[in-house]
Amino acid sequence: MSSLKYIHPITDRTLADITARTAKGYFNLVDWYRVYDNSVYLRDLLECLLGRTLSWTDVSYPTITTFPTVASLNQMLQNIINMEESAGFPVISGMVVITADWQEGTGAVSPDYEDANNWENLIEQVRNTIALAADYRIQSGVSSCGQQRFFQSRFRTFRYAIPVYSPIASFVAGIGSSDCGSVRGRKFRTYESVSRPVAGLKSCGASRNMLNTRRY
Repeated sequence: MSSLKYIHPITDRTLADITARTAKGYFNLVDWYRVYDNSVYLRDLLECLLGRTLSWTDVSYPTITTFPTVASLNQMLQNIINMEESAGFPVISGMVVITADWQEGTGAVSPDYEDANNWENLIEQVRNTIALAADYRIQSGVSSCGQQRFFQSRFRTFRYAIPVYSPIASFVAGIGSSDCGSVRGRKFRTYESVSRPVAGLKSCGASRNMLNTRRY
């Protein structure tokens, strides 16, 4: 996990803050650092929960003697978008939509306070949602033939594995018998101690029940 601490975002900037020139009416270095550091925190959180490396491009920190470029802004925002997409939430999840295609120049449209709110709001949404959704994500792992879907999912979700001697976790494959019922067949493959059907002579024209009886 990242050594950075998550900093509470600012997501409630209003036009009144711009008019009154309050602290929230400006986007300063401290705001840039907060957005970028929180996105780094989110990346490390997702990589920990998902167990894989995500698409990421580092962005240089601006200083009081330098100015962030449009390319740097777009890359920082693209990193956030990549994190939201990597989380795998459905389209109907209600996530804030942001863009990473801002243009430079006097005639280009500049981001405003609502856009800044959305940048930080998206990070906050993904952070809160992925923590709640972690138990629902199925991780790939070794599965056992014949195992029930419920236990397959449990085994693949949690990092620990049920002991191999457990009849739930490990089905024992053996020689199946013709005409053996599905319940009997499953018990045979689940528990080694269950008696195995023994094939015997069968008679032409005998009922299915009689055939099973004779084969036991």
